[in-house]
Amino acid sequence: MNEFNILEFLKEFNIEIPENISKGILFKITYSGDMRSISFYLKFSELIDFESTLAFEKNLRAGFAVERINVLCFYPPELFSLDYFETLKNKLKRKISAVNGFLDGCDVRIEE
Repeated sequence: MNEFNILEFLKEFNIEIPENISKGILFKITYSGDMRSISFYLKFSELIDFESTLAFEKNLRAGFAVERINVLCFYPPELFSLDYFETLKNKLKRKISAVNGFLDGCDVRIEE
């Protein structure tokens, strides 16, 4: 399967890309049959904050004139830490409404 740097892939579309996301590697795109929803699957070597992901999705929605854009971020497992939990929680709340409020105030720890 071909992989592309997201900045290079989107250069013809004039879409603003946050600097940290511009380093992402696009490895998959899926879309709905009616072309109203597109998902971009990106690999990163560093963690991406929630605000950058939201801004990028908004810019993609406007640039492609579609109703829904999903940016799915993939990271090497060694990057995961408890410091990233709030970002994960925010991403989950946005994608899965049942999560909203469910994880608030929870005790988070890693057990080995």
